[in-house]
Amino acid sequence: MLKRGLGLLGISVLSATGALACEGKDVALQIVAEEVTLTPDTLDGVRIEGAWELTSPDPSFGGFSGLVVASGHDGSAEGDGLRGFVAIGDRGLSMSGVYRTDRADCIIEALTNEQLLDLNREALSGDAADAEALAAGPGAGLLIAFERGHRIQHLTCDGVVSVLADLSFTTLPFNAGLEALAIVPEGVDGAGDVIAIAERAGEDGFPVFRIAGGVEGGASAVETRLMLPGPHRVTGADIGADGTLYLVRRHYDPLIGVDIVIEAMPLPALFAPDAAAATRRLARFGPESGIDNMEAIAVSWLGADETRLTLISDDNFSNDQRTLLLELRLTE
Repeated sequence: MLKRGLGLLGISVLSATGALACEGKDVALQIVAEEVTLTPDTLDGVRIEGAWELTSPDPSFGGFSGLVVASGHDGSAEGDGLRGFVAIGDRGLSMSGVYRTDRADCIIEALTNEQLLDLNREALSGDAADAEALAAGPGAGLLIAFERGHRIQHLTCDGVVSVLADLSFTTLPFNAGLEALAIVPEGVDGAGDVIAIAERAGEDGFPVFRIAGGVEGGASAVETRLMLPGPHRVTGADIGADGTLYLVRRHYDPLIGVDIVIEAMPLPALFAPDAAAATRRLARFGPESGIDNMEAIAVSWLGADETRLTLISDDNFSNDQRTLLLELRLTE
């Protein structure tokens, strides 16, 4: 379990991963969550549970591109409804904490953003720090995908990014590397396999990599292609307990704005020629919806009948963008 300074709250940050344990740290990062209204163009099989703009006086806050949210709670009155999260950003920062939401409020307790470190405990910087996706799964702990310096690596509890097997993603463009990362959960065929998807599609589709059995020594990536319609690029992915793959994709036009779609497909369809036919569009947020640059999606479940999709945006540290937290609940 990843227990970074949250003992007083009675839950671990990531009770679902069961892989890491860290000494406690004091909660230090102040985050304000203000409810916002989003007007989706379409919703199909989901409803909006809440949307909030997150701000902090800490200048390092923002730029979030990867997110993991723990499922369930610890069963105590204090822990009921609290969910742990870890988020990473494209300047090589990691933030972890807990949050709880209802339809009108969002309360977040988070630890200070921490710089990711290499094995020499020196801060990642420049292209090497461009963390774009985060995943948790059985036996894997936390994995981070980086673009520019294309690679997948472990994140240890003290912020050190450890070296994995030599997995080559050098065929990917410099600034269009791995943007989506997911680990097949227990109870689903291929449990523990790592799924990585590149941001940009070529003429034959999006590059998709499946790493059977995880990313430990001797791992190798099998590459295929995913054909999906439209100009939207892949920015995030996660896999539900039933084996459904959820994608968030983004299209940006500087004259019009950002357009976000959220899609679902059975995991086997990801590797089938007819993936588009098996894909269901759950939501679209067009340029007039109030949406921002959503770059990460995480699946969590608070019970057998309550599955949620949590999304967070990358504000690119721009005054013209926002850090949005969006929660959707599956309705069918």
